[in-house]
Amino acid sequence: MSGITPYLIKFANAKYPREIRIEVAFIVTQIFSITKTAIRLFIAGGGILVLPKLLDLNMEDNKDINLLAIDCIITLIQYKLILPSDLLSNLILLGIPERLIVVIDTLVRERDDTTSYKFLLKAFDILFAFGAGPSHIQEKICESEILPLLFESARYFDTACLYKLCSFLYVLASNPLLLNCLENFGIIPLCSILLKHGLELKDDSAQVTIKFNT
Repeated sequence: MSGITPYLIKFANAKYPREIRIEVAFIVTQIFSITKTAIRLFIAGGGILVLPKLLDLNMEDNKDINLLAIDCIITLIQYKLILPSDLLSNLILLGIPERLIVVIDTLVRERDDTTSYKFLLKAFDILFAFGAGPSHIQEKICESEILPLLFESARYFDTACLYKLCSFLYVLASNPLLLNCLENFGIIPLCSILLKHGLELKDDSAQVTIKFNT
């Protein structure tokens, strides 16, 4: 495992042909689906560095590679093989949240596609993990351009995505130190828009409205 990891990291780079990169993505996905021990060995060999390379900003040409990367990241978060604060800190240093917003912005426009929608919700779950993280992780999220870009994409969200957005903002707003920052990013106007939108929706709209009323 330690022998193959450097090659997987190397050939995941965007400068290599897409055919090679998709093979790397498949191999990494297989490693993440074997056992927790295999994942530990892969991460111990520096395998975490492959994730930002696979979470490609060029979603148009490399959507399938991105979806495989999302599966790996959410598996890593759910298995808790690394202390959550350490894992999230490493993922932030690798630029994962910023890349995740690009993925969300693309997939939300393709939400009529079943596969795209499934991975869109997974991407939101990863984003929520950052929002629910320790205070220093939350501060890093609010220091970047993540929130403005997320707010811009919100116009395309359906009820389920709005609820996930509300949940994400709710955990951030639970940190009193971030309230001024959130206000500066325009959370109050956004809340008004979401409340109005929630009241216009049927069925699950109450979930969205109740979250912000709280």
